[in-house]
Formats: sequence, C-alpha cells, structure tokens
Amino acid sequence: TVLHAEVGGRLAAHATAQTLSRDDLVRAELVALPLVFGLLLWLFHSVVAALLPVVIAGVSIEIAMLVLRGLNEVVDVSLLAMNVVTFLGVGLAVDYSLFMVLRFREELQRTNGDVDESLRRTTATSGRTVLLSGVAVAASLLGLLWFRIPLLESIAIGGTSITVVTLLVTLVFLPGLLA
Repeated sequence: TVLHAEVGGRLAAHATAQTLSRDDLVRAELVALPLVFGLLLWLFHSVVAALLPVVIAGVSIEIAMLVLRGLNEVVDVSLLAMNVVTFLGVGLAVDYSLFMVLRFREELQRTNGDVDESLRRTTATSGRTVLLSGVAVAASLLGLLWFRIPLLESIAIGGTSITVVTLLVTLVFLPGLLA
C-alpha cells in the first residue's frame, strides 16, 4: 500500500483557480482576438477598419485590469473578474466600435470625405447610442451587488469596470483614431 497526500483547503483551491484563470485568459486571447479580427475583416473589407475594434478591446482590457488591480486593494475581487473583463471587453469593444466605425464610414460618404463633419455627426448619433448602451449595461451589472454573494459582487465589479472603461475609450480614443 502506497500512501498519497495532497494539499487541500482554501489556499490550495485559490492557487488552482488562479492558475486555471490565467490559462483560460491566455487561451481566450489567443483564440478570440484573431477570430474576431477575421470576422471584422470580412465585415469591413479593410484591415485598418477591422483593427480598430481590436485596438479598442486591447486598450480597454488593459485599463480595466489596472482598475481591478486598484480596486483589489480596497475590496476583495475574485479572479473570475479578470475573465469577465476579457470576455465582456472584447464583446463591448466590438459592439461599440461597430456602431462608431460603420456610422463614420456612412458619414464620410455623405459629407464627401469631410472628416471633421463626419466625426461630429458620428459622435452625435452613434456616440449617444454607445453612451446609453454603456450606462444600461453598467447599471444592469451593478444590480448583481444586491445579492451580497462575493462571486457575483466580483462579476459586478469586473463587468462594470470594463463597461465604463470601454465606453470611455470608445467615445474618447476611437474618434481620435478615426480622425
């Protein structure tokens, strides 16, 4: 008979969850971003236009991860929040960027290539849509805080962080890239 011992408990579970979460994030980024880029390339028929949502996603995710790091100093945030930031960040960045880039392209045709006027019209119409959508998504995610379950609170924190960051990056940074 051979004896076998394993480490268990909260610390071991936390270490395992951290490793799995990190591996999942790497796998998601290596699979999701190229796949999303391919779909955007097919949709836009332009490398530059297809790269814009991917850039917005990357910038938003990095900033939101920094926000999570800061928030983790104040409140306990589950590792799952990082996964929420990554997956939701890609989805929101693509969604919000599609609104803006498609409208900007339409406005460029309407204004015979007047970039300033096209940006003004784009931010006045699609920008407002993105703002309202972002506020609605963030408010919905904040509703998870009512349940007082640590895992749901972390999802709320991560989801709200990436939503607000993606909203701001889309409304501030993307118009600069479009110009």
